[in-house]
Amino acid sequence: MMNRGLIWDIFDSYAAYYYAIFKNEGGVMFARIFLAHPRALNEEFFQHMLCALGFAIALLLAGSAVLVHAFIPCLFEKTASNIIMKLHKRMTIRS
Repeated sequence: MMNRGLIWDIFDSYAAYYYAIFKNEGGVMFARIFLAHPRALNEEFFQHMLCALGFAIALLLAGSAVLVHAFIPCLFEKTASNIIMKLHKRMTIRS
């Protein structure tokens, strides 16, 4: 058998572990990991994923603005604050 390297060995061991969990639990673990939280918010999995990705992108933009602002204070003076306030409004409306 060809040695594929440490990363593949780790991946194979985790894949086998998670396959065994999902198979033995009859999908209960799958539902708990991937579906319980979105359902608690009355969302489908992909709706929740898109919303979470939107938050992630907004936070990355806010972090980038703060990084630039740290070196050039006259740029992006309120950008991160405005993004965070908008995200807070969105999050409190959803919950």
